[in-house]
Amino acid sequence: SPVLSRFKPERDLEVLVAPTHSLAKIERSLANSLFPIDQSKHKLYSDLHTPGRYGRLILLAKSGGNILELVDQVLEVHKQVLDLRVNYKGFNFT
Repeated sequence: SPVLSRFKPERDLEVLVAPTHSLAKIERSLANSLFPIDQSKHKLYSDLHTPGRYGRLILLAKSGGNILELVDQVLEVHKQVLDLRVNYKGFNFT
């Protein structure tokens, strides 16, 4: 159809998930200026970083399982992530 031929797939995740004038884009620009990364070596979804405590963890139930039935285990993982401590080059990160 001629109408559909004007559309093209969007491959930039940031365009898909963040409004044009969003605070997230401003924060990402700030993070990139303070902590530049070599984009040629790191083509990961995690490149959409912002300063602060932020991360992703995807939990899946075993095949045929229901993740909602594992709520106690999910909450335990959440607690362990929040309690995580890392010492790097003499600095403590929590």
